Amino acid sequence: MTSSRFCDLSCPQASSRPHVARRPALRVALALMLAGGTLGLAGCFPVIATGVAIGAIAATDRRTLATQAEDQSIELKAPGRLREVLKQPNWISVNVYNRRALMTGQVASEEERRAAEQAVARIENVRQVHNETYVAPQPATFGSNASDSSITARVRAAALRELGNEVNQSAFMIVTERTVVHLMGLVTRREGDRIAEVASRVGGVSKVVTLFE
Repeated sequence: MTSSRFCDLSCPQASSRPHVARRPALRVALALMLAGGTLGLAGCFPVIATGVAIGAIAATDRRTLATQAEDQSIELKAPGRLREVLKQPNWISVNVYNRRALMTGQVASEEERRAAEQAVARIENVRQVHNETYVAPQPATFGSNASDSSITARVRAAALRELGNEVNQSAFMIVTERTVVHLMGLVTRREGDRIAEVASRVGGVSKVVTLFE
């Protein structure tokens, strides 16, 4: 069952920012680094993402291996499809979990917003599109980009710290846009509520949007 819920918090919105499609492998490596950094807050140490470690993450993922491959394929295809219909395709990010695509970022007009959604929806194996893009004529600042990245990292760290083994960390994805945290994944209702609660308490988060299944 798909749920969509908004949790407003009193926090000023950050300015918009240009987007570059995220690389799935990079996101996996970043998650490993973040996990290591969270477990070793008393001192910094390097974390090497080996094939064994990445394979372990894939094995514990609640998606099937075939679905994980399809999700990565969709993310790789999305930039090319967006280039066909947008003047500034790098302003949009497309993140995929269980063949459901989340679009965040900005477009130049409502027409482009609709065209971008249709382009992503036509990608093979996409079964649902959540279009969270917004219309803005100008690209945003580096500060906004850094702020959103920091929020995503802090939400993930808080989830690791407070939920521990209660929730499988590979069962959900965190995407932040203009201080709004979007959560996607395959979780139970109780798990989803706990994740959203933890995210809402992280400093700088203005809203939590849950798109769990």
